[in-house]
Amino acid sequence: MSQPALSNFTAGALCTRIVDVVDRDVSLSAAARLMRDRHVGCLLVVDRTAWGDTVAGILTDRDIVVAAIARDLDP
Repeated sequence: MSQPALSNFTAGALCTRIVDVVDRDVSLSAAARLMRDRHVGCLLVVDRTAWGDTVAGILTDRDIVVAAIARDLDP
């Protein structure tokens, strides 16, 4: 079999550069609704300070399912 032709696509050409951001204290339910409404699987979590936003981490749809829903926690 022949190898498939390599394309000239780059990760940068395929990715979305607009990032959805939430405050650290947002509820998991609100974060999940935002993911649904924006059709995204992750959100950048930030701490808001007088000097600007500081990235605290990333929240994924998998995080919500594995850490909260699968443990029967109230989101």
